[in-house]
Amino acid sequence: MPTGTKIVAGLVGCVVVLGIGYGMLRMSSRAIRPDQPAPAGHYSMTCGVCHAISADASAVEVVR
Repeated sequence: MPTGTKIVAGLVGCVVVLGIGYGMLRMSSRAIRPDQPAPAGHYSMTCGVCHAISADASAVEVVR
């Protein structure tokens, strides 16, 4: 197999693995309310990156 094909296959494989990982993160993180504060020590990214945002989600008690 040519080297260029191996490189492209490796890059495609990495994109597929990252996509599956992101999908699993989104499915395993519960939905939160848009006004939900982040707990102490939480990541500094916006909540919509990992969580589904829904006004119908139940409020979660947060320790700050």
